[in-house]
Amino acid sequence: NSNVMPPLYHNFNQTWCGSMKIGIYQLTKIGIYHIIYLRNRQEVNHMKIHVVNNQVDGAVLAVDLLREKLANGAKVLGLATGSSPLEFYSVLRESDLDFSDVTSVNLDEYKGLDASNSESYAYFMRHNLFDHVNIKPENTYIPNGMEEDVDKECTRYNSIIHQLGGIDLQLLGIGNNGHIGFNEPSDTFAKETHCVEL
Repeated sequence: NSNVMPPLYHNFNQTWCGSMKIGIYQLTKIGIYHIIYLRNRQEVNHMKIHVVNNQVDGAVLAVDLLREKLANGAKVLGLATGSSPLEFYSVLRESDLDFSDVTSVNLDEYKGLDASNSESYAYFMRHNLFDHVNIKPENTYIPNGMEEDVDKECTRYNSIIHQLGGIDLQLLGIGNNGHIGFNEPSDTFAKETHCVEL
């Protein structure tokens, strides 16, 4: 059936939920930006919430937050795909931010899609960000959608994140029903990288 979406490799670490250092929500009809600082996994008593007028204002604010975090030593970015971050990536492409020492770890990829496929998230990231900024290709990580062994790929991707020491700043889309990435609302989150049926 061509209408059935393939499974998706997805990285969401349960400890992130309790480790939100700083957040930005951009409330619009289209979606919500959520940027969280992750490497400092200490208990947090509050979260900053910024309500803005539109996606452009939210994107500008998010880029300013990113600029501040990079200036304070953030090196590993968790990036998302889909409609939520498009305006953010647009503003980022026009910024003067230096990505030469930045590493990106993408949130997800479709299983069964090659990185050259225009429907893949690897293609999405190259088209919307990587080809337009000075990030080194060898410092961009996206799950391998062509790996047949799901457990092997999830283990490999978890290992990359652990070797990097965690993620300093994570961009997430939050849906109208509260889903985070492709993690639907639930009492618990699956730990780390896992495969979900869409």
